This record gives sequence, C-alpha cells and structure tokens, in this order.
Amino acid sequence: MPSRPLHAFFASALVIALCLPTLHALGAQGEYNPLVYERLEVTARVSEDGAVTVTVRATLRNDGRVPVVPGYGKLPVSGIRQRSAGGLPLPGQRRVNLSVTVLSARDLTRNVDMEVVPLWENGSLVLRYSLWQPLRPGQRESFELSFRIENGVARGVLFDEFAFGIGPISNRVERGRVVIFPPAGSRVTYASPGPGSRGESVEWDLSGLPEGGRVRVWVEFSPLPLPMLPIKGYLVFWGALIVVMLVLIASRALRRSEGRRPRLAPRARPP
Repeated sequence: MPSRPLHAFFASALVIALCLPTLHALGAQGEYNPLVYERLEVTARVSEDGAVTVTVRATLRNDGRVPVVPGYGKLPVSGIRQRSAGGLPLPGQRRVNLSVTVLSARDLTRNVDMEVVPLWENGSLVLRYSLWQPLRPGQRESFELSFRIENGVARGVLFDEFAFGIGPISNRVERGRVVIFPPAGSRVTYASPGPGSRGESVEWDLSGLPEGGRVRVWVEFSPLPLPMLPIKGYLVFWGALIVVMLVLIASRALRRSEGRRPRLAPRARPP
C-alpha cells in the first residue's frame, strides 16, 4: 500500500516545517540577543529604619525577526560596604550578603502576577523572574517588580551609606536610569559615580548600557545641612573636628608653657 509511506512523508514534512521557525529562532539567539530593554528604571527609597525598597520597571522589546519567548530573566543584586578596621575606613570595598524580601511582581502588559524567586548563584543574590508570553518581532512587554533590602544601609555617626550593584544585565539597555531617595529628613552629601541629576534624590543615566553591563552606585546621606561634596562627608566633618581639637590642644599647651617660664625680677632703680 503506497498510501502509508506517503502519509508518513507528509507527516514528517509537517513536523519539520513546524520546527523550522523555532530552530531559526534558536540560531538567531545564538548569534545575538534580540531582546532589548527599551526602558529600565531602578528606584531605591531608603527608610529611616535602614531598610531599602527597590522598584524595577522595565519594558522588553523583541528586535529580532522571529517570535521569542523571554522565559527566565535574571537580575543579580549585590551589596557593597567600605572596608574598615576598628571603625576606621580602609581603601577598597567588600561585598555583603543581602536579606531580600520580594514585595510584588506584575506583568503590566497582560495584567497578571509574575513569578520572582530569589536565588544564590556563585555567592551572589539573583532575582529570577518569569515571562512566558511569546513576543513577536517589534512587540513589547512591560513589567514591574519590587523588593525590600533589610540590611542595605551601613549606619554611622551622623552619616549613613547605601551602596549596591546590579548586573551583569542580560539585555542591552536603550533607555534607563537609577534613582535613589534618601530617608526623610536627610540629604545626600556624597554620591559615586557623579550623578547626572541631583536634588531631593540623585539619578544616574543607564541609556546605552551594553548587554552584560553592570551598575554600581554609592550614596552617603546625613541629617546635617551639608551640600553635595566631592568626597565623603564624614571625612570632611570628622577631619575638620580633629583639626579643631588639635588646634585647641596645641593652643592650650602653648599657654601652659608660657605660664611656666620664669619671670625676670625687675631691676632696681639707681638712687
């Protein structure tokens, strides 16, 4: 019966035809990543209790020529601290483990909840989110997630610091920014790298960040009415205080030494 081989041939041809777009898409992704962050905004709000609430708003766009399923996306987050010994700052930085609680995650395009799972990979915290809706060429999908960092702020006397890093980011960023708001009643006294915008908050531009790029920012804030300084405010404040104390000690020692000098007896007047 020649019909069975013919049916088998057409069935095989249909399977191959259905698989070709998927194989082509896999080949295209092997050459380049067609997904682009059309917009990526990271906002961090520092609370008076030292916790930090981070909100990520993003829009993914498929710049490829075939449909793509985003699948699992990863957002590595790392904490940073100034190295110190006996309370004195030392050159260099060190990474710290963060305690993170996922507050919310929403696919804004489809108006459904997203799955976000905190994971540890190679000693770093990774927030893994899931987007399983296929994106056609040129199609976009927006989402928003927020999480709370319990131990994000390094406390000090009159000066506190918040530093964190994001990345490597899995997709190129077309337009983006990082914004940090200090606690109520405090103002930013130092920020590194130099922010592109400053006021009640500080802001850095992420536009053009390449695939695999990293973001690392450092902010110091204080209740003191100080302007934004080129170096950390606690260095200026405590350095000036030490200089004043040394001047007072030196002045007091000088007065004491002058008081101990023997005074010459007045000469007797000739008769």
